[in-house]
This record gives sequence, structure tokens and C-alpha cells, in this order.
Amino acid sequence: MAEQTSTKAGKAFVYTIGCQMNELDSELAMATLEGDGLNVAARPSDADVLLVNTCSVREKAEEKAYSWLGRMKVLKRENPDLVIGVLGCMAQKEGKLIFRRAPYVDIVAGTAHFTKIDEYVRQVRATGKRILAVGRDEEVETEKTPQGPRDPPERLRGRDARL
Repeated sequence: MAEQTSTKAGKAFVYTIGCQMNELDSELAMATLEGDGLNVAARPSDADVLLVNTCSVREKAEEKAYSWLGRMKVLKRENPDLVIGVLGCMAQKEGKLIFRRAPYVDIVAGTAHFTKIDEYVRQVRATGKRILAVGRDEEVETEKTPQGPRDPPERLRGRDARL
């Protein structure tokens, strides 16, 4: 099993769209990152990790999330080490479609994965692979960030899959 290192000293920013439950889930995700050494960023341009947490009940929320992701693309271009993630119901529902619409996104994590965001950030940084975590806890897919022809995703299962 690989040694776990912290996500590194730095800052994280979470943009939350939706209900009170989304606010709570965002706080939970941020708490895992803070526990791993990241501080809260006041704005996206100050962050090393950017997350958007949104619902999928209303189409307007999804549109706002994709619009925000489009604006974050500039930051990713300026800083290729920036980790961008989509969390919550939208991630659960849209899954791989998010990677197709916003190929610069590194993490798509559904509703059962808020407490594992720190692990996913570490894994993206260590391997350079994107993470799709929308199923059961023990099943997470990773795939190389597209730079040429798409490689098939590797399927990781169980505790040995975690970095």
C-alpha cells in the first residue's frame, strides 16, 4: 500500500449551489481537506483545489455549475497543477458526461464520496489520472487526463486501491 502524504500546504475553494444539504456537504468536503493541510481560500484564484458542489434537481443549478467550470478553465491553463472537482447530485447524475463537457476537471465525486475528497486530491496529484467516484465506496474509476487518444479507465476496488 502506498504511503499517504498530505494534499500539500495550500488552499481550497468550494463553490456551493443549491440547498442547505449542499452547504453541509460542502463543509464536510472542506473539513476533510483542512484535516489534510489545506486552508480555505477566499476566492478561486487563490486556491490549489477548486470544488463545485451542486444539485441536479433544477437545470439552472447545473447550468450555473458548468458556467463556473468554464470560468475556472482559465485558472487551470495558468496552473496545470490546480485540481478541479465536481461534487454532489450533479456529479452523481452526470458522471462521465462532466469529463466530456469539461475535460479539464480532475474529480467527479457523487453524494457518497464527500469524506474522501482529500484521498482523491492526493491520488490525482500522485498519478495525474482523473477520478470518477459515483458508485459504491469500494469502486472508483481512474483514467488518464486526455491529451491524445482516450485510454480505457482502470477500475480500482477495495482498500488496496486507495493511495
